[in-house]
Amino acid sequence: MKRKRGETSPADPLEPAPKRRKMAAFLTHLEDKYTEDLPPTSNEDGRKDLKRKRQETSPPEHQEPAPKQRKIDLAQQQEEMAAFLSLLEDEYITDFLSSDSGRTSSDKYHLATACEYLRRARLPTVQYRHYFFPALYLASQFEEQDADIRTEILFWALEGFWFLEIEHFLRYRNLLFKKIGFKAWVDLDTCHQIMAEDPTHWAWRRERPT
Repeated sequence: MKRKRGETSPADPLEPAPKRRKMAAFLTHLEDKYTEDLPPTSNEDGRKDLKRKRQETSPPEHQEPAPKQRKIDLAQQQEEMAAFLSLLEDEYITDFLSSDSGRTSSDKYHLATACEYLRRARLPTVQYRHYFFPALYLASQFEEQDADIRTEILFWALEGFWFLEIEHFLRYRNLLFKKIGFKAWVDLDTCHQIMAEDPTHWAWRRERPT
């Protein structure tokens, strides 16, 4: 039976640290297992330097440059942005964002990167809801060293039962990764361009505490 909204939050700060470390180690093991069918740039060969730093101005050596910006008209661009920002108003996603008080898994750069992934994948906007958490997870995997952060995304993505459905979720992540041509590097300029499409939206005020 799935968790009802309003019940105990997935991110339980009182959960014993050893248990959380064990969960994170298990997640890392599964990530390795389910990247075996992906190109070397995304699995074992490039795993140590897979995460990019936002201050970088060029992609890591093992990572191919991001695909050239596809030509889209203004109306399409506005439609895609409207669909993404509307998705952030979804009750369940709003609950998830509210639970991330430290912005560790959903700061403005993670959200902008997830938006860019959805666009690169050329998904119909009606599919954004299905790919939101896989996109955010992939963004976190490229940004963060701490696997604990990704366990929180999984908990919400799979409504608290990630240990039952995690393999299905990782296959979904792989599918998205393939759709974007295995090019997950998103630079700061691209993030800022995305934010500039609707600069006053609350999502772009999600700064991490200093």
